Amino acid sequence: PATLTVPATSGVNTVSDAFVVTISNVNDLPVVASALPDITPTEDDPNLDIDLTPVFHDNDPDDDAAMTYAVTGNTNTSLVTTSVDQFGNTLTLDFQDDAYGTATLTVTATSGVNTVSDAFVDTISNVNDLPVVASALPEITPTEDDPNLEIELTPVLHDNEPDDAAGMA
Repeated sequence: PATLTVPATSGVNTVSDAFVVTISNVNDLPVVASALPDITPTEDDPNLDIDLTPVFHDNDPDDDAAMTYAVTGNTNTSLVTTSVDQFGNTLTLDFQDDAYGTATLTVTATSGVNTVSDAFVDTISNVNDLPVVASALPEITPTEDDPNLEIELTPVLHDNEPDDAAGMA
């Protein structure tokens, strides 16, 4: 509170009155200060850390400093998993091995009892993985004039892309 005194003068006479001004704090709602951009990593990229501090803001300094963050939505957990570090300011996106596609992630900031959310799209593009030998061919010792021997190669060769695996021979 502040006490203000207002004087009034008329000629040589002066009168004054004092009053108290009290400004009550109003809780400001948190806002999205800088929206999270959509991202386009490539299959098998390393984890990505995102600092959430500049994304959300609360005009009340105490509430801004105490803001907490959580991932409240993930439309494709088989593509990307998420965590917020122990200090609460860094979002880690853990891209799952050999996974590609799209996920929409929603991050929510909590300031006091109020929340605000921001969503972004994670579109992971496919990388053509090389085929690999999953299990070695057994040694064979045919003798002359043996009938033709057919060897099934499906369990021998493996390709992470289902479309490519169908054409291996």
